[in-house]
Amino acid sequence: MARYTYAFTVAVDVGFLRQSLSEVLHSCNLDIQYDDSDYIVARERLGQVSFSKLFKVEALIDKTTTTKSALRID
Repeated sequence: MARYTYAFTVAVDVGFLRQSLSEVLHSCNLDIQYDDSDYIVARERLGQVSFSKLFKVEALIDKTTTTKSALRID
């Protein structure tokens, strides 16, 4: 299993980011497994690809470093 991690800072409202991120994950045909105020987990739907190729997306919104104009996503 491979794990890829990337962290970046965006200049957007937290509420708008969560909504946009959720819409992007749905548009990629992913099922949302867990959705909290600062953490979203989505995975590929079973049956679309072989089991060994399934992947999961985890997004953590780091509210401890959030300012009025930017926030960090891991």
